[in-house]
Amino acid sequence: YHRLVALARRMIPADAIAMLRLDGDVLVPVVAEGLRAEALPRRFAPADHPRLAKILASRGPVRFVDDAMPDPFDGLFADRGDVLSRVHACMGAPLIVEGQAIGALTLDALAPTAFDRVEDDTVAMLAALVGAAVHTAVLSDALDEVATKNKLVARQLVTESLERPGGEILGTSAVMVALRHEIDLLGRSDLTALITGETGVGKELVVHSIHIRSRRSDKPLILVNCAGL
Repeated sequence: YHRLVALARRMIPADAIAMLRLDGDVLVPVVAEGLRAEALPRRFAPADHPRLAKILASRGPVRFVDDAMPDPFDGLFADRGDVLSRVHACMGAPLIVEGQAIGALTLDALAPTAFDRVEDDTVAMLAALVGAAVHTAVLSDALDEVATKNKLVARQLVTESLERPGGEILGTSAVMVALRHEIDLLGRSDLTALITGETGVGKELVVHSIHIRSRRSDKPLILVNCAGL
């Protein structure tokens, strides 16, 4: 995000830039430069901020040439007091992914004519880059959350299998020692194993034991009832 802001400031002469992600019915700042630190934890409801609502409803860059609509960042500009609350240059563009607005990009400059030479295509290209970055980050966070949940479920299943009666392979006979040795070997390998035996002899217990000793012990163990197929 900060690299994108640096790129934006090289492309567009803005004194303040904000990237906001749509979270339900509110816009959440993900990064901002030229704004006070208290701007980041705030939530901006488009219903309360006409400029943001207009940006989200548009299909491309929007320019605001007067103060008929208050700036959502009035009073939040770093080291500027309320100077930007008066006439200044202001632009915005929606962040659109797969036809849906997922956020907004806003740009403000002290000089009222600062954006006069900035092409709409330049702002649209920048908004496309920002939208893709935000969308990728959201997907990445969602995948991380799913992976974390899967690991927790797998660990819980392993714990339950070990704690329930019969969850451990017992016995000191030569056959049982050899069985545990084979389980250890299989657990450390990527070999495919076929476990055979009559109903009730503990085939599923052997499967769990191999899984626990494998490099994928923190991943889910998928059990399929072949008879059910």
